[in-house]
Formats: sequence, structure tokens, C-alpha cells
Amino acid sequence: MATRQLCSKVRWFFVAAVWALANHTWAASDHLNPATQLSPQTAVLCSQLDGHRLIVGASCVTTVKAEIAKNDVGLHLQASDEYSVSVSGEQVWYDASQEHIAPHGSSGSFLMNLFAFLKKDCDAAWFALMAEIKGANKSYTHDLSRSSIFMAEEDGQLVLYANDARGFYWNNHGEITVTVSREK
Repeated sequence: MATRQLCSKVRWFFVAAVWALANHTWAASDHLNPATQLSPQTAVLCSQLDGHRLIVGASCVTTVKAEIAKNDVGLHLQASDEYSVSVSGEQVWYDASQEHIAPHGSSGSFLMNLFAFLKKDCDAAWFALMAEIKGANKSYTHDLSRSSIFMAEEDGQLVLYANDARGFYWNNHGEITVTVSREK
């Protein structure tokens, strides 16, 4: 009897998943951000910087994909230096069919909030743009929807992502282009 109930629940899950995908299908070209297509000719990709570090006053650009839980920017931040991450224009990315304008998140639906404990950062809004500095012994997160400027607590790699529930990045789509600058 327990096996039959388990099979029934698994079957229900797959039916719900297929229904969700069938009702929320998209083509990759449906939701392209103009800003991800147009970047200045002089823009330097963060991943192609010499030494993977920014000097004071320098900037680089990178894309952040909604379906990737940890977008490695390719930059090494230095402790006590001040950085900013900016999003130009109204770039959108999607959590399933819900549109979000970066870097801002949303309060989420009733159903989403039942699973708020699964968010990578429980204090930040759903789909807020987040920065994580992966230090030698600890990671530090910054909610870029609250402030685009932050100080690196420790030397480490910069990772950017949309704040979503762990294990649910598979239903996200879209990408945004951001500019990372070293302020001080």
C-alpha cells in the first residue's frame, strides 16, 4: 500500500511538472534583454581582465544567467576594497513565468512564500540580484537590490546570482548584463 501511495505521488509530481512546462514554454529569443545584446565596444569582459582584478576607477561587464545558481564573474576581489554592481535600464529575467526587473526582487506569491526557507538568502527578496564573495574560509553575501555598493570583507572570487529557492533554478530563464566597478 505504501508503494502505491508513493507511486501516486510521484505520478502527480510528473503530471504537474509536465503541465507547468507545457503552459509556460518559451523560446530563448522570446525574452532577450536589449541590454544583453548591446554593450559598449570599449567594454571589457570581467573574465578577460589581466590578473582577474580591477584597479580603482576601472569597470568590466558580465552576464548573469537566471538558471545558474552561482555565476562566476571571473574577478578576484580584494579585502577592504569597495565595489559596485550596476544594472542599466530595465533588464528582465524570469522565475518560471514571473517577470522580475533586475536588480530588484519581489515579495513572491503565497505559494512561493510557503517555501521561503529554501531561498539562498532568506532575508532578501525573491529574485533579488545577489553578490557573494567566496573567501578562503567563509562566503559573504550582499543584496544588490538594497545597495549596489559593497566592501569586500575578505579576498575572494565574486559570484552573482538571482535569489531563488535552492534546487529550483531549473525553471528560471533570461540573463542580465551588469557592470562591476572598483570604487575605492
